[in-house]
Amino acid sequence: MTIHKNDQASVRIWAHNPDHHLYNNNGTWWLHYTAYPTPLTTQRLRRSLKTRDVTLARSRRDAVLAQLFSGRGGARPSSSTSVPTAQPNSGRDGAHPSPVDIGPNSAA
Repeated sequence: MTIHKNDQASVRIWAHNPDHHLYNNNGTWWLHYTAYPTPLTTQRLRRSLKTRDVTLARSRRDAVLAQLFSGRGGARPSSSTSVPTAQPNSGRDGAHPSPVDIGPNSAA
């Protein structure tokens, strides 16, 4: 097992599992990982990879995780990937920011 961790996220990668951090929800592949929006909070993030193809899902997952741990933009995928950013986990009033908008690299 390999653990990748920085101030914004943490993932454990098992070499024998090519589908790590992926799950299939009704035919669509999703990515999930743990994020740290502040030093005192932990949050599980899930984002749709918008594909039914596991090979494409693995590629998109790898692109998101590579960017996440490269230090080039926090928890957001690069503009060259077609993976959408996570939707805000806001309450009914919508006043809470998305977890991917919180961090040392954010404009907020």
